[in-house]
Amino acid sequence: MIRAALFSALLLFPAALAAQEMRCWVPYSEFEPHVRHYDVARCPGDDPAPDKGFCRMAIEGEHITVYRFQHEAGGAETCLVAAERLRIAEFLLRYGLSYRAP
Repeated sequence: MIRAALFSALLLFPAALAAQEMRCWVPYSEFEPHVRHYDVARCPGDDPAPDKGFCRMAIEGEHITVYRFQHEAGGAETCLVAAERLRIAEFLLRYGLSYRAP
């Protein structure tokens, strides 16, 4: 009897896990109104590719921060997947002064 109940519970456990909604730590919907930034048409180094996500940038003093967002499977949320902070001079050496518009 106890064994049967345990077995039933174990069978239901994966279904319960699958039913839980996965959420990203920093969704773009929260980032947009709370973090000072500007929109860019293309990500530095094309990472992520335009069909997979987008980037936002912020300049603070002599540093630039590139925020990289990626669309999650199913399109439910767009999540922050990386933030890169560089000195502006280092950013320009790595990515150049300009980019080709999409």
